[in-house]
Amino acid sequence: MTYESTVCPICEKGTLKKISGFTYKYKNKSLNLPSYIYYECTHCDQNIEAGEDNLDIDAEILNFMRDVDGLLRPEDIKKIRTGYALSQKNLAGILGVGIKTFTRYESGSVTQSRIMDNFLRVLKEHPEILRTLANTPASQFKYNYSMNVAVNISKTDTLSDYTGSYELAECA
Repeated sequence: MTYESTVCPICEKGTLKKISGFTYKYKNKSLNLPSYIYYECTHCDQNIEAGEDNLDIDAEILNFMRDVDGLLRPEDIKKIRTGYALSQKNLAGILGVGIKTFTRYESGSVTQSRIMDNFLRVLKEHPEILRTLANTPASQFKYNYSMNVAVNISKTDTLSDYTGSYELAECA
């Protein structure tokens, strides 16, 4: 949508002029966004953003912030989960988070906390943790024999060394 040449909704005196490009700053780091669009009033200099013009930029900014903070990107989280052949529901249940929350981590609409990020990294490198987590009283899933075979690997193995699947029995 374009607001160019529209009367400013703030001062109602000037007109809006389309401006392209913006530099987003976060923790002393900068991200150049040449396709970012906003409108500036010729009278009051107020900036107005039309959200629909910048929908694709939100994900770019969130990934930039994740990179600056050293957090996993959504595709990294999905790779960890799919490496264990677990559904979002299964891994969310094991981790003790809601399925919607975990889905949002993978879609990128929500950024995981530092502790969740750290835990996912540990889980990636230590598959045997799945057995421990699946057997906790709070887990929505219970460990079964086929999972024992899958998780009974050496501590030097990592996710890339194992591509099997985990079978989890859902608790009633």
